[in-house]
Amino acid sequence: MSDKIDILNREIEFEEKQMLYDKYKTALDKARFLKEIKGELGFNIKKNPNKVKIIEKTWSQKFIIKLKKIFTKF
Repeated sequence: MSDKIDILNREIEFEEKQMLYDKYKTALDKARFLKEIKGELGFNIKKNPNKVKIIEKTWSQKFIIKLKKIFTKF
């Protein structure tokens, strides 16, 4: 009986450590991703400092938005 409890305790400890590892790994990946995005954004701004690109929605996106507005009112 004691062996089963020891095995369960080890498994629980392993899973807790695995969860903690996953949290740290996710936070590290998030930080790397944000740093990469900021770095690329800065490069694009340095490359074209005076140009502003306006991103317009396509006609299909506009149509879907209008449909959503109509059907969510009811």
